[in-house]
Formats: sequence, structure tokens, C-alpha cells
Amino acid sequence: VRANLSEADLSRTDLKWSNLSFANLAGANLRGANLRGVKLHKANLTGAYLQNTKMPDGTIQD
Repeated sequence: VRANLSEADLSRTDLKWSNLSFANLAGANLRGANLRGVKLHKANLTGAYLQNTKMPDGTIQD
């Protein structure tokens, strides 16, 4: 799924089990978002804010 979500505010969003492969999330605000189980194959996360974000493997990003 190709999506341009650069600079998007996705803070505290539950994206659990979404397919964001090839998505452009550069500079997006993902603070506190739930990315558990999300497919991020080749997604661009350059400069994304990941503080307190639940990552696909279940860990919390500090």
C-alpha cells in the first residue's frame, strides 16, 4: 500500500494490523501510536516522532 502520510499527525492512533508497506511517514507524528503488527516493509520513517510508540514487535519506543 503506497501512501503519503509525511508530516501527518497520527499521535495516539491505533494502527494495529495495518499494512503501511512503502508508505511515506517521513516527519510524521507517531507519538503514542499503536503500531503493533503493522506491516512497515520499505516504509520511510525518516524524521518521524516515535516517542512512546508501540512498535510492530510490541516494544515501546523511548
